[in-house]
Amino acid sequence: YYRCRGRPKKLTSADGLMFLFRLARDLGKTASEIKSQMTSEEFTYWMAFYDYENKKTLEQIKKTKKP
Repeated sequence: YYRCRGRPKKLTSADGLMFLFRLARDLGKTASEIKSQMTSEEFTYWMAFYDYENKKTLEQIKKTKKP
């Protein structure tokens, strides 16, 4: 589970798998390296970090589109 807008959201295996590959790409590691070297707690924090960055980016886009 992870938090989405304050509410716990169940992480589906597809969500986790896609994020695993994104994180591996961004960190320059393989998915296997991430799985073997990172705790589930750290992985969850990385997910939250990416979610936060995405929300901030979307907020900036909305601000620039306002007349």
